[in-house]
Amino acid sequence: MDMRPTPRQQELIELARKLSRERFEPRAAEYDREARFPFEDYNDLRDAELLALCIPEQYGGLGGDLETYVLVAEQIAMGNVDLNHRTEQAAEGIRLAYELAFARAATDDEVSKAQNFLSEVSEEKDTPGQWAIFCQALLASAEFRYIN
Repeated sequence: MDMRPTPRQQELIELARKLSRERFEPRAAEYDREARFPFEDYNDLRDAELLALCIPEQYGGLGGDLETYVLVAEQIAMGNVDLNHRTEQAAEGIRLAYELAFARAATDDEVSKAQNFLSEVSEEKDTPGQWAIFCQALLASAEFRYIN
């Protein structure tokens, strides 16, 4: 089974990623600080026609399925958290993944290496999702295979 995004999904992912990095991310800290709703982000989503992502094409939408919606939503979410908060969230997610996969806490060194890995993966092209790749790497590790 091929888990890579289709060319159309990749096009929509790239559009969402561009919006996220160029428009949403610079405003995220301000929204958090002021506890303000991101109306500007919705205007950008509307202008990019992403608000019509799951509306059937016959009704003027993009006709995206649930998988496409999730792939696009992942990119949008990346820009809606300020960078300091995102780093804290990533560390919490990494610690949780270690607890679930290995039934132990991640060391500070493992958290740091995982954050670097997630950062590198998110910058590569054609990746289905940085967290999915990270979890696959954990489950493929020797430590997981040899748990008693």
